[in-house]
Order: sequence, then structure tokens, then C-alpha cells
Amino acid sequence: MKVNKPSIIYLSAYCFLCGLFILAYLQYGFTVQFLAVVIFGSFLVIIAFIDLLHKIIPDKLVLLGLAVGILMGFFRSDIGLMFILKGFAAGFIPMLLIAVISRGQLGFGDVKLTGVMGVFLGWKGVLSAILLAFFVGAVYGLFLMIFLGKNRKTAVPFAPFLVGSGVFSYLGMDGIISWYLSEMLWH
Repeated sequence: MKVNKPSIIYLSAYCFLCGLFILAYLQYGFTVQFLAVVIFGSFLVIIAFIDLLHKIIPDKLVLLGLAVGILMGFFRSDIGLMFILKGFAAGFIPMLLIAVISRGQLGFGDVKLTGVMGVFLGWKGVLSAILLAFFVGAVYGLFLMIFLGKNRKTAVPFAPFLVGSGVFSYLGMDGIISWYLSEMLWH
């Protein structure tokens, strides 16, 4: 029995979303924060799997995510306009610089995606997410080179790494990264 690659990808997306929704409910209960996680997580998972299958991040989805993120900001008491603006800038600007310096190795869809992630995560969260995404992506790249014979020129969709790290950060687990870095840098 041959299993279709998109079927496995869709099943993975459904399982990931179910797990995310359960974690969000356990952490926040049925609140506005839970709704924000459901919307943000769904948006991210859709983008990750489109990028995996087609190696593109649709502008319409990015703009929709930006609009929803700004709108959600009005319903959450823990954030304000400066949270949104700083988060967007912290996600967009460093990734834009990396995209320019790398001469297209990092797609502009990834740049826009991190800007939108910053709207939801804030500047600290999005910077943690970017750092984690690069680390996990590098480990994956090494795996591809060592075990599958790929080289540095092999194109790998980056959105799945951004998405995983963004969800990790949104659920408050980026404190683990902060702790690890402080331990690693100061001890």
C-alpha cells in the first residue's frame, strides 16, 4: 500500500492542530487568550504546510494574519499598539536584513511571516522564535547533509521551523530558551 505524501502532511497538520488546541485549552481555559492561540496556531500551521508542499507563503494569508493579529490586539488586555509595532519591527527588520545579505537564500515570504508573528508574539517572543527556528533549521540542515547527502545549496522551506518556534514561544515556552542562553553565556 503506497501512502500519498500530501495525505501524510495533512494528517500531520490535523494532529499538530489538535495537540495545539489541547495545550492552549489546558494553559488558558476557554478565554480570549485561548481563541488567540487557536487563530494564531491555525494561521501558522496552514502557512507551514503550504510552504512544505509548494515552497511559497501566500501574500493573502500573510495579510490576513496581520489583520487578525492587529484586530486581536484590541481584544487582549495584555497588549497594546506599541506591543504590536515593536513586535512587527523585531520580526520583520532582522529577517529583511538577512534576506538581503543572503541574496535570496531566505525568501521574502519568511520575512513577512516573521513580521506577522511579531504582532502576535511581541518583540521578545518573535526574537526567541527566530533564534530557535535558525537553530533547529541548522540541525535539520546538518542531518540532511550528513545522512542524506544533500549540500548547502539544497532548498529547505523555512516556514515550518518558524511556525514550530512561534507556537513554542506563544505558549510561553520561550522562557526555556532564555534560561538556556543565560546559563550558556554567563556560566
